[in-house]
Amino acid sequence: MPGFRSFSRSLNAIARESRRAQAATFALQRAQLREQQVAAKAAARAAQKDHLESRAAEADDLTDGIEARVAALATVLHAATSKRFAVDFAKLKVKPKRIPFNANGLDQPEPIPTETDFQPPPLNFLQRLIPAAVQKHDQAVADGEAKYQDAIAAHQRSETERAAQLANLRAKHAERLQAEQRRVDELNAAIDEKAANYRAGELHGVIEYFTTVLEDDLAYEDHEPHVRVAFVPESKQLVVEYQLPTIDVIPNDAGYKYIKKGDEIQAIPRKQPETRKLYRDLLAQLACRALFAITDADVAGVVEVLVLNGFLDTIAPGTGKRITPTIISVRALTSELREIEFSKVDAIACLTGLKALVSRSAHELEPVRPIVNFNMVDPRFIDKSDVLSDLDSRPNIAELTPGEFEALMTNLFEKMGLETRLTQASRDGGVDCVAWDMRPVVGGKVVIQAKRYKNTVGVSAVRDLFGTMINEGAAKGILVTTSGFGASTYEFSKNKPIELVTGSNLLSMLSEYAGIEAKIDFPQDWQDQYDFVEPALQARSPSAAVSSPATTAEDP
Repeated sequence: MPGFRSFSRSLNAIARESRRAQAATFALQRAQLREQQVAAKAAARAAQKDHLESRAAEADDLTDGIEARVAALATVLHAATSKRFAVDFAKLKVKPKRIPFNANGLDQPEPIPTETDFQPPPLNFLQRLIPAAVQKHDQAVADGEAKYQDAIAAHQRSETERAAQLANLRAKHAERLQAEQRRVDELNAAIDEKAANYRAGELHGVIEYFTTVLEDDLAYEDHEPHVRVAFVPESKQLVVEYQLPTIDVIPNDAGYKYIKKGDEIQAIPRKQPETRKLYRDLLAQLACRALFAITDADVAGVVEVLVLNGFLDTIAPGTGKRITPTIISVRALTSELREIEFSKVDAIACLTGLKALVSRSAHELEPVRPIVNFNMVDPRFIDKSDVLSDLDSRPNIAELTPGEFEALMTNLFEKMGLETRLTQASRDGGVDCVAWDMRPVVGGKVVIQAKRYKNTVGVSAVRDLFGTMINEGAAKGILVTTSGFGASTYEFSKNKPIELVTGSNLLSMLSEYAGIEAKIDFPQDWQDQYDFVEPALQARSPSAAVSSPATTAEDP
């Protein structure tokens, strides 16, 4: 049956074709699936790569931030040298605020009534021929004239009232302008007074000026130090307590790295030696920055001797109590500071050159002894003592007899470990003695002179001490006074084995070593009796060789 076989072959062909089409479709689908899988894997790898790069970049950004902060801390001093710290009093002055005048519409007069507004319209030709219309019109004209006069009178009353109200507003506005001008004048006068007080070296004016200078200086982000300033006009000595940051200001982490395993950013701790080095350098920079700021700001030259005590305000780990250890203490002549190029110096080397006292372990809160005890020169401290003077039972060094003063000084230096021998009575009511420091190697013979002066001790006293040291073959000299020293005295004693002890230092030493809480309060009529006379003074009368309370013993 040829027809059937032909039909069967056709069916088989169709079936084979169908299978080939299905196979091709399946192959295409498998190829597409493989392409999708490959694309998905590529996308996953790309996403993973992007994630890794993003996390690594995040770690790099965090590291850059830390390094930028450390770099900023490392340039605290040099960044200051591009600034000017002097207070520009002219820029502090203000101008009166603009107070516009608001008339509330009263400055616009009301329009004057017009007579025509009150008159009836004129009669036409036909109306004028009618007597009743004319009579009625004449009455309307008369009524209109009466209303016009009333309107004029009302307008005059209204204008009079408006003018009075406007004048009242202008008067009140003038009062506000005058009050604003008075406010501005008083403020600017106060600024002028502050400027004048600073330039004149007036105590509180100088204190306020340099307090403003230091408190306005932002050495680095979030650095707002607590500052106290005291001034001794007689010796032109400025004493500053300047708060330094704790070691927490140095970032604990040196950087960050991305850990692929665990998908986390891990901090890289900074090594302790590096942290301590950065901290030590920062403290030195801040101290030098404060020295530069004060010297740069002192355009009137009212300060000759500058003392800076840098302290920390923190909690003692062992007791949990608040402590304020002094970490850096330095005294320098402003003339010496002006010779320093702070833009180029190494801060630590600068402090070393200035013979500053610097804590060996600031990170462990190890203190140094302040060169000048702030509270002993702070006028607020002194004022408080003056107020309570009648109730103050502390011995007054100024009231001691010469013998009592000698005993007090001898007791003090013996408590400090020296063996003292009085030499002769000092002609100025003070103490002259020779002592021995019995410590091996660093000890030796010490010449001590103590002078009870109310006014600043001049350079002749330290020259006299230096001469005595040479004659005695002493290794060291100590000059103690109940007052203070001038710039020339510090300049002469520089690089010499001479220790200068001011009245504030003396009180602090008596408290620490001898357990004696004393005070220094000279009577108003006290006159210093000097045991040396300058050549320039020899030509004067005998009375001229004695300094009055208003003068100092600085050399002419």
